[in-house]
Amino acid sequence: MSVYRYSTFLFEFFLFLSISPIIGANYYVATSYGSDSNNGTSINTPFKTIGKAASVMSSGDKCYIRQGRYHETITIDDLDGSSGSAIVFTNYNNERVVVDGTTPITSAWTQVGSSNIWRTKLSADIWQLFVNWEEQVMARWPNAKFSDDTVWDNDNYWAKGTIDDDENAYTNGTIIDDPYTNSAGTAIDLSATGFDLDETNKQAIAILNLGSFKTWSRLVTSHSGNTFNYATVPTWKTKHHYYYLEGRKEFLDQEGEWWYDTYNNADSLYYYAANGVNPNRLDFRGKVQSYAFSITGSQYVQIKNLEFFATTVYFSNGDNCLVYGCNFMYPSCSKRMLRTVDTEPEMTKFASGSSGSSIRNCAFRNTDGIALEMWGGTDTVDNCYFNKIDYSVADNSSIMLTIRMNGTSNVFRKNTVHRTGASATVMIGDAGLVEYNNLYDTGHLQSDGSMIQFMEGQQDGAICRYNWLHDTEKYGARFDHSGTADGVNGIMHHNLAWNCESGGIMVKGDNHKIYNNTVLNSGSKNDIIVLQINSGDHSSTIVKNNAADKIANHRTNNVAIDFGTYTNNWNGYNESVTLNSILTDTTNNDFSPGTSSPLIDAGTAITGITDQYTNNGSAPDIGAYEDGNSNWTAGHDWNLGTTFGNSWVPIHGATISGNSGFRMLSSPVSGTKLNDLLEELWLQGITGGDVTDGSANVWMLDLASQSWSAVSNIASQSLTAGQGFLIYVFDDVDYDGSSDLPVDLYVSGAHNTGNVSIGSIPQNSYYLAGNPYIKTIDWDDVSKTNLSSVISVWDDATSSWKTWNGSSGDLSNGLIAPFQGFWVQASGGVGSFTIQSDDIATSAGSFLGRTTNEEQTGSLILSLSANNHIDRVYLTFNEVGQTYHDIADAEKLLPLNPTPRLAAMTITNNSALKINNLPLEYSGVISIPLEILSLQLDSSGSFVTFDEEVHLIQEYENLPDHITLSLLDSHTGVEYDMQNSGGINLVTEEKGSFSPTSNLAIEPYPILGEQRYQLLVHYGNLEKGKDNLLPSSFKLHQNYPNPFNPTTTIKYDIPKLSEVRIVVHDLMGRQVVTLLNDTKPAGYHKVTWNGSNQFGDDVSSGMYIFSIHSEEYNFSKKMIFIK
Repeated sequence: MSVYRYSTFLFEFFLFLSISPIIGANYYVATSYGSDSNNGTSINTPFKTIGKAASVMSSGDKCYIRQGRYHETITIDDLDGSSGSAIVFTNYNNERVVVDGTTPITSAWTQVGSSNIWRTKLSADIWQLFVNWEEQVMARWPNAKFSDDTVWDNDNYWAKGTIDDDENAYTNGTIIDDPYTNSAGTAIDLSATGFDLDETNKQAIAILNLGSFKTWSRLVTSHSGNTFNYATVPTWKTKHHYYYLEGRKEFLDQEGEWWYDTYNNADSLYYYAANGVNPNRLDFRGKVQSYAFSITGSQYVQIKNLEFFATTVYFSNGDNCLVYGCNFMYPSCSKRMLRTVDTEPEMTKFASGSSGSSIRNCAFRNTDGIALEMWGGTDTVDNCYFNKIDYSVADNSSIMLTIRMNGTSNVFRKNTVHRTGASATVMIGDAGLVEYNNLYDTGHLQSDGSMIQFMEGQQDGAICRYNWLHDTEKYGARFDHSGTADGVNGIMHHNLAWNCESGGIMVKGDNHKIYNNTVLNSGSKNDIIVLQINSGDHSSTIVKNNAADKIANHRTNNVAIDFGTYTNNWNGYNESVTLNSILTDTTNNDFSPGTSSPLIDAGTAITGITDQYTNNGSAPDIGAYEDGNSNWTAGHDWNLGTTFGNSWVPIHGATISGNSGFRMLSSPVSGTKLNDLLEELWLQGITGGDVTDGSANVWMLDLASQSWSAVSNIASQSLTAGQGFLIYVFDDVDYDGSSDLPVDLYVSGAHNTGNVSIGSIPQNSYYLAGNPYIKTIDWDDVSKTNLSSVISVWDDATSSWKTWNGSSGDLSNGLIAPFQGFWVQASGGVGSFTIQSDDIATSAGSFLGRTTNEEQTGSLILSLSANNHIDRVYLTFNEVGQTYHDIADAEKLLPLNPTPRLAAMTITNNSALKINNLPLEYSGVISIPLEILSLQLDSSGSFVTFDEEVHLIQEYENLPDHITLSLLDSHTGVEYDMQNSGGINLVTEEKGSFSPTSNLAIEPYPILGEQRYQLLVHYGNLEKGKDNLLPSSFKLHQNYPNPFNPTTTIKYDIPKLSEVRIVVHDLMGRQVVTLLNDTKPAGYHKVTWNGSNQFGDDVSSGMYIFSIHSEEYNFSKKMIFIK
């Protein structure tokens, strides 16, 4: 296949045109190919970290961040932009940038007894746990889940105190449990659990809603039966006591729960897995960071179009800053799992006088703690989306809100907020403006409260208008009163409230203006409540043009409003029909006046309030909507699903390194479009690529013809789960004359988790498959029908095929890494296979998009070398092996990228084999032709054979005792004893030439005449050697090589099926990495170590201890790693 490069200067030209005219420099960051030693000033010389860019930026500078996942803390102090010359951090060219506050948990999990509980050791504390990017529940009692939203139901999934039965039952500092049976039929009874809540240094943590609209976390100080004590809380009321418990392993009893043991530096993470699930096959991540951006004393700093996972941003003393177009998923979480109590969770925050700042077009989802605080004044939250905010509502500030803004003249506009825990949803400070918001489904976990809350001192100059307030247990909007002072001079107009169970609008105080609101369906409560608490309240309040079924001076009763100004209202208390009957279509949320409704033209004109009414009537209408006008709407105006995804959309990546050459790839996301996955690579000869000229460099397999089919349109070509493809990667990605590898490829989307089946592979045909998961799979575990046990992967680093047949080969024990494509072949009929989550390996395979170190296993490996070229032949022996071609024989495949080489193969049934699978038991001698070819390329690209001396050694031997090998040179008649030879010198022969390519996608080497050499496999008496086929005892061998760099091999023997762990520690006894944690059959085994710890980081030079652990055997040895 030829390749062709096409040059253009247009990319650089258009990049220049996109630069803002604002004076300032542009900096670039790329986690995949950047370096902090670069100057960062071009797309070709980017920094690696955002923090490095921040350290050199000044007023007017922009930082363009390339696609990828970034885990770092960016600290900015005293860095000022200015109006028109802000300091900007943003994504590059609409690429997806994820700032990640988690790190992967890669340490091995060990089952605790026979239970569903598993344990692993961590090297760093975490306080939030994710599996497949979904939050897991901190072990608790009573149980509740995120998956079914029971965490939001305190009536059924929190425990209760007896205070509602007897307000004198106990006092602050004590709680007596009140047993009950919840709606699911589960008994919630503390005394029946047998818990030990006050164990020294391991006390339970109680989350206590004891102050109506206030909740705190406390350590349990003493416990007996159904009663426990705790340090007193600041606000304690004699009504509605709810609580739940965390912080103890004994609460770990439900799938998806976790607990972290911090006592005495245990650092052990426990997880309750689903039945039959091995956590070593799951993708775990832990939160280790509160803030990705920490910005202090800085003005005019902007963060745009970034996504934050389990982390967020913090501003302090920063005026006129902006967060725009950002996605915050799990931005905040309490540290109760680290036994931190009575402490406000670290949330998204503009602190200490950060005025004039804005958050716009952002999403905030899934918090434990308040969603957002802004302190300063003249701040704005605009066009944002908030969902599932604060599932414990513990230890928050003030009256414990969902969103809190302090200062004067703040704006909360066009936001959507729903599914919240706090009693009050929004409070925006003094004289604020709240408009065009859609608020609903709030206040699940506390008593009292309203969705829009104005305290007394905040009401003067406050405006609340054009809001949708609905479907909540709380008030819709409230001008509140503490009993000591009246709020005054607030305005509520054109709000629409329905299904607010406490009342749609509650007004206390004086001199308020309540105009043109529509409120209905408040249940047993009144819809609009203008409540006179003290004599003289509301003497100057004006209530006009409102429509509600129940307007009154009482929460529930029909008490007339006989104070202030009350005119032109439609009050159902005084009517014979319901409000619902005179509106257009409330079932479909059209609350405008219906045909001939008495609301039409029944209002009175109010300057600045009813100016929008048209000439179709003699006066304004009553209520929030004007007949004949377009209905106003509320809430954010962008699509959550298409902008950020309705749930978290993971970003998955693979690194392409090395040089130009072929790669076999796949995707863990079904339906991946190739233009998304291959965006970072040069694509040619393809519609939607960099150029349409030249030969295409991306191919799919045509299964029927067994040939390559060039991709014609990169944007429309998608991958099914389990499908692979071929690409020729150019190392000069942007055609500037220099290599750009390594490059990270990314794909976004929900990764495959279910079974993936591939079928209808014709007899003897090859299929280019791909790992469908984000974890390594073990090909030996995959269910196969009429399929060879052999898989092959092209490794461009060695310009050769890596192969595995189930017991031997150079493809890392058949482990297939994420994003890896691989060949399979049908054998014995129409082939098929099914990959399941159980096929995920407990150790990682090598992704051959990068240079790899070879790993050899098998019964016998013959290594042949000549003139810096090396090749290997594999023999395996087992009970299903045959003297003829069988399903475990691996053909010797022609290279995708022909280069001069040495090619060795055995010949069976006129087929060239890399791995020859032979019978374990046989009578006599099997003679196997051995072909060795020295190959060069001629001017036409054909392979030309030539003669040279070749050296043969047995590189790895694990032969059964009853089998010996010799090598016969048919030209000289000499037979070499392979068992006692340190190496044999052989010669290759000139056999003409042949083409290394064909019309087929994949093809084995041709057979060129007779073979000079024969491998003679001598079989003795199997019964005589039977007892020696397996080890008689456990043994840990010394690693080889030692000292080593970059890798070493550790061999071990086990005489019977055993659970085996192999662990590396440093000389201080600290665990560095777990190399193996699995059940192994009796036999001779090995693992390799590449000198990296459990996080993938290289360890320092020095001595290390490696040890093997099983039920009957524990032993350790020393090894030395050098750099």
